[in-house]
Amino acid sequence: SYNNITPFGTLGYKIVGEPDSINYNNSFFASLGVNYRLSDTYSAGLLFDYRQAILNSVEDPQEGIAYLNWKSGHLLSVMSYGVVGFSDGSPDMGLGLQIKYSR
Repeated sequence: SYNNITPFGTLGYKIVGEPDSINYNNSFFASLGVNYRLSDTYSAGLLFDYRQAILNSVEDPQEGIAYLNWKSGHLLSVMSYGVVGFSDGSPDMGLGLQIKYSR
């Protein structure tokens, strides 16, 4: 992390299995992003997410995500986010809210 900025990334490979009726493909996935700590309770970030499609008939999902996260101590966090799709395998756009409570 540098001056409240933390880059992050993910790289993986998913083995999805082979049911009798559908031919799924195993797939690579990756994400690359940056988180900016605004204060002790707020952070914001951007990330790009890529996944290989598990079906040959679907385009690989590629999405951009922006988020704002609020943490209340160690127990509760609330994250709002927006998604923009860059391929036909992704939603055109979306909004979401994630609430996390941990003890």
